[in-house]
Amino acid sequence: KERWHKGVWIRRLFISGTSDVGYEKERLNKLLQLEQQEFGDILQWDFSDTFYNLTLKQILFLEWMERSCPKAHFLFNGDDDVFANT
Repeated sequence: KERWHKGVWIRRLFISGTSDVGYEKERLNKLLQLEQQEFGDILQWDFSDTFYNLTLKQILFLEWMERSCPKAHFLFNGDDDVFANT
């Protein structure tokens, strides 16, 4: 959700590709769709979301960021194994 904090708009997003095939892919996509409908915080592209595609994932995200948030001054991009103490 977007929120106002100390004079700054903050927007948290989750970036995803696709994974697996068949039922697992369908199940994951349904969960992501529910999250998107509820919170509007999912960016998903159609590529295999694996360690070997992290560069592709980042490039797609940065292209989206440039188009969708041209006035943003800062970007923090973290992963599920990143800790940021601010």
